[in-house]
Amino acid sequence: DDSKDRTAVLTDSGATLVVPTTTPTTTSTPTTSTTSTTSTTALGYEPDWSLGRLSGSVKHSCMLDEGGSISCWGTSDVGEASPPGGMQLIDISTNVTVGCGVRYADSVISCWGDDTYGHASPPKLTYWKQVSVGKRHTCAIDLEDRIDCWGSNGLFDLLAAPEGEYTAVSVGDDYACAVKDDGRIPCWGDDAGGRASSQDGRTFV
Repeated sequence: DDSKDRTAVLTDSGATLVVPTTTPTTTSTPTTSTTSTTSTTALGYEPDWSLGRLSGSVKHSCMLDEGGSISCWGTSDVGEASPPGGMQLIDISTNVTVGCGVRYADSVISCWGDDTYGHASPPKLTYWKQVSVGKRHTCAIDLEDRIDCWGSNGLFDLLAAPEGEYTAVSVGDDYACAVKDDGRIPCWGDDAGGRASSQDGRTFV
């Protein structure tokens, strides 16, 4: 007796039809587990946000909280105090009308504000751990401890950072200084007032 597998259907004309009953079937799609690559892999260590980060410029400032979220305040005529939302950063730097930060997710630099001199357009396909923004140029340290600079070269060869491995870099108006892995501090650019003078014989600890 297969009547339990059939259903009676009453049509508009009054006739009764018996049709097979079909049971809907469901199929499951196998799930696969994927592991995403985070900046911890690229960076090689877990960043320390416990002290936060703070960078101030002429008319605006930005800071990172203990989780790497960014907040900016002050004048934002060209978006210098209006960074993209949703970023988690490991480093930040601001200067006049530009801000840049190193993203935690992929060790890529994001910049915002005025890009008149190209200093808010970092090189692509490079991964970074520190950035410093100047008035017309920007320098950063990549994951191999090398410095690269971009923006306006000006009259002082601003983009020609000395070769070597570095632990820190700081960019000012038309000059920059950096700390090498052996503690020496080379500077380059405009030496007005002796600010970019050679620091041979002195080391940073």
